[in-house]
Amino acid sequence: MDNKMLQEIAEINQKMIKSFDTLSQIKDVDIASTAKTEVYAEDKLKLYHYDRETEATVKTPVLIVYALVNTYKMLDL
Repeated sequence: MDNKMLQEIAEINQKMIKSFDTLSQIKDVDIASTAKTEVYAEDKLKLYHYDRETEATVKTPVLIVYALVNTYKMLDL
């Protein structure tokens, strides 16, 4: 192995150690904690209206439709 390759391996190892240290310091995260009202439900389908804490700046609401394998929790972190 040449010196450049050894240096790259050493840098990758340092990054992995740093990322492990960072991840081990993360505390529990509350997900899906935004206040919401279930507007419609049918089988596994649920339609939520998220309660706002501030005045609306736009009158047109946004409807987000997820793929079957995704959940609303992805954006509610």
